[in-house]
Amino acid sequence: MDIDWHCMALKRRRSIPFERHFQLTVYPGGPWWRVITAPFSHSDWQHLIDNSLAFIPLSYLVLANALKHYIAVWMCVILSNFFVLFFWFRGYHGISSVLYGLVGYLLFIGFLEKRFISIGLTVFTAITYGYYVPTLMPGVTSSSIRWIAHFGGFVAGAIAALGMFREDRKSS
Repeated sequence: MDIDWHCMALKRRRSIPFERHFQLTVYPGGPWWRVITAPFSHSDWQHLIDNSLAFIPLSYLVLANALKHYIAVWMCVILSNFFVLFFWFRGYHGISSVLYGLVGYLLFIGFLEKRFISIGLTVFTAITYGYYVPTLMPGVTSSSIRWIAHFGGFVAGAIAALGMFREDRKSS
């Protein structure tokens, strides 16, 4: 079992302080609460900066639609992390699953709502972040990147979009 899979990468790069004492990785058979903390764990400063550069605008785009939609994406992604915890053979960390959840939400919400702003968000996301989609498949990214977290996050985002669409239709 490869519990501390990212420690090898840490030896090659400058790491975040406390990296060995503050491990938040989700891994098979690990503590359940790490499905919540894994998005806040990064192997080094570059990993944190790269994810932040995508996270901030994607968060803004989802929040432009509604706060409850943003919360729904986060909740669905955290629930998808349980799949890794219980069924997957390798661990992961980082906010990538949330990034892919936000992309999944934004790509699907325009097709569901058919409102001008939602369609605009979907088109903008497809143009700007469309390169995320091929990395949902195994073998496209390097072996150190857990495609299953990306895939789970993307599906969770699509489910959040569908759920919020249905919720909004009920209340109107």
